[in-house]
Amino acid sequence: MIKDFFKPSSIAEALEMKDKNPGAFFLGGGTKLNKGGENFNAAAYISLEHLGLDSIELENNALKIGAMVTLQKLMDSEDVPQFLKDCAAGESNRNLRNASTVGGEIGYCMSSSNFVAGLLAMEAEVETDGKGKKTLEEYISGNRDDLITAVILPSSKAVLMQKDQRSTANSKPELTVTASVLKEGGKVAKAVVVIGGVAEKPMRLKKVEARLVDGSLASADAVQDAVQDELVPYTEKRERGTYLNYIGAVLTADCVGKAMR
Repeated sequence: MIKDFFKPSSIAEALEMKDKNPGAFFLGGGTKLNKGGENFNAAAYISLEHLGLDSIELENNALKIGAMVTLQKLMDSEDVPQFLKDCAAGESNRNLRNASTVGGEIGYCMSSSNFVAGLLAMEAEVETDGKGKKTLEEYISGNRDDLITAVILPSSKAVLMQKDQRSTANSKPELTVTASVLKEGGKVAKAVVVIGGVAEKPMRLKKVEARLVDGSLASADAVQDAVQDELVPYTEKRERGTYLNYIGAVLTADCVGKAMR
């Protein structure tokens, strides 16, 4: 049961309230409030509504997206890359997107989130507590307790692709795969491959990434085999683990192939 609800008017005040109420959660749009089980229940919440974190602006050749920007506002912005808009569209219907926030989606971090996987593939950074920065990968690998104030998208010429597997057209993804490939001189200079729905959080397949860069994965079958090998520690003890391993590998090979064309 919620006992306290705080409405700070500045980041400093929000952080002070958090210090005084360490068990409190920061609250964005509230769309995940009853979906996270015990790990996301709290007796106190700190609203971020009045902190001015809802802007989208270009800054130092990067795109800065405030943590309180809703997914629908992000989709309506002319400054946001179409790829990220498509990732956001796959999260929920328009009614929920009008309330769901960028920071909230990251804080909740559903394993098969198209949006979080897309941000990881774009090598996004998060600004925390209004000052410090860390990569999104670092942030979701921690306890995700810091206050996210913005997401920073670096400029990139990489080709991005995303595919997911759903039980029905209107259901949440069971698996999501995102590939980012940057080519220079006809060769892969950099690759980022993210899979969600296998581990607790979306994860990068770094062995596969390295082999894409060194050129040792020359066919779709080779990519698929490499993905299956890297996923085994995560899928071997999972219910339907064989299925997740196989479908994840197929989706990844397809995504990577299209990103490399």
